[in-house]
Amino acid sequence: MSVNRTDLWIVWGLIAYFAAHTLIRVATPVALTIDDAELLALPQGFRWGYGPQLPLFNWLAHASFLVFGVSEFSITLPKQILLCAMHLFIYFALRPTLGAFPSLIVAVGMFWVPNVLWEFQRASTHTIAMMAAGAMTLGAWMRLQAHPSWSTVLWLGLAIGLGGLSKYNYWIIPAALFAADLMGRVGHRRHWLGAFAIGLSLCAPVYLWIASNPDLAFGSVRKLAVTEDIGFWAQRLRALGLFGRELAALFVMALLGAWLLRGRNWSVHPHLMPLAIAAGLAMAAVTLFVIAAGPGQMTARWLSPLVILAVPVMLGMPHMKLGKRTTAFLGLTGLLLISCLAASYSERSKPNARQIAVFADFATKLEAEFSPDVVVSDYMIAGNLAFAEAPFNVSSQPVAGEAVLYIDRTPPADALVMATGNMTLRLRENEVRELTLTLVRSPDTMDQR
Repeated sequence: MSVNRTDLWIVWGLIAYFAAHTLIRVATPVALTIDDAELLALPQGFRWGYGPQLPLFNWLAHASFLVFGVSEFSITLPKQILLCAMHLFIYFALRPTLGAFPSLIVAVGMFWVPNVLWEFQRASTHTIAMMAAGAMTLGAWMRLQAHPSWSTVLWLGLAIGLGGLSKYNYWIIPAALFAADLMGRVGHRRHWLGAFAIGLSLCAPVYLWIASNPDLAFGSVRKLAVTEDIGFWAQRLRALGLFGRELAALFVMALLGAWLLRGRNWSVHPHLMPLAIAAGLAMAAVTLFVIAAGPGQMTARWLSPLVILAVPVMLGMPHMKLGKRTTAFLGLTGLLLISCLAASYSERSKPNARQIAVFADFATKLEAEFSPDVVVSDYMIAGNLAFAEAPFNVSSQPVAGEAVLYIDRTPPADALVMATGNMTLRLRENEVRELTLTLVRSPDTMDQR
């Protein structure tokens, strides 16, 4: 597929938009959100596993830290590159079959999903990597439909491997696309088996690490736990209600955008019919999971794979051309993007935003009172202490050491308690945390002595 001048304008336009977000982040440094702080709270370096999340985004972040050092720029750079790549993958996935203009509508139409427009700029890391890998998978699959070849299988296998290293819910995407091919009796079974073999071989070391470290790898499963016993069917009904609420939060704006484009024409583009089947299968599978598991809570980002499958079907109209509806859609999209940039700058520059200086002062107090070698705390505190260049190491997991300070965490039962205390951490005017601190010496260290 050759790249023409129109493609270049689209590429440079998306790069400029995400570069603007990067500049805003660098120009208005504040304390890290919990997702960004997690990158610094977890062990550094290239590892097969770090904790409950898959490692792809950690690898990209660590590569950025090695090149640029730990800074606001190096933290946001992988995120902006992946977001830009997601839109470009979607555009180039659809262009050979839909044409440049309809593909542009779908690619920028992704901004009509609130998580893509706003939430991914505020607080997401691993989900962004999953979305980029999902869009890459979509592109390889679309090419497989038109030009099945073993080079496309290699591309699809690479996409599956990267997606399998990004986030567990990524597997909804290739599973749904594969099932749609089987239902459509498309003769790509051999190609799919080859792609899965490549992808799983890339994921194998990480999944072996997961099998060897289940406590670390599945630590976040408790998010799904039910906190109160209300009965089997009542819990399933409540879970379906949560599912419907998050689904609406994810897609209501995109549906409005589709209505603006389509009016009464809700026919599916013929080239997108297999994708519509895949989206339907994915939606059915997620619904069945919700009924079977009855999760106690749910967030829209967990449903993000559905966006990759459903939004192109919603916005990819047959015979689309420039007109009143498409002009209005593009105009409103531009307004959304400008509003998002302005809101991002406003949120980060307002007086009551969390400031990294708060954590620098907090680190100074901890050093003066406890002189710890390592501070163990939640992602928010540990990551921001590292970002503030605290004079001690940080961790989100228990560690061995001569002087390990646990902040709002329970130290190991066999550790020797050397000091305790309480501190107030004022994150901003209306957000105060009362913290319990325990300084211990780990039993491993005592044995060595």
